[in-house]
Amino acid sequence: MQRAALRTVPLLPALVVRCLLHPRRTALLTTNVRLGDGITVNGDPVRRAVALPPLLFGNPLTVALTTYGSESAVAFTSDLTDPDPALLPALWEEALAELEKTYGM
Repeated sequence: MQRAALRTVPLLPALVVRCLLHPRRTALLTTNVRLGDGITVNGDPVRRAVALPPLLFGNPLTVALTTYGSESAVAFTSDLTDPDPALLPALWEEALAELEKTYGM
């Protein structure tokens, strides 16, 4: 899948992407997926959407924040070296609570 995606990118930007996102330089990949309101499938309204991020370039963890309408959801994809992926949501919530406390949000 990643090879097919990189074939569509010109050579120089693809090289930059490979270098910058290499696991030796990047511990994880994150993305924010904002979806427009009013999506339908076969005429039925979509009520909730969550993007499932792929693992790319050998990185062990990818996190995607999906925003659809007034709701947001986070999804984690980790490789087999993650000893306990079930801990990721709780760790995420702890980090958000710490940011909220630190910055008075």
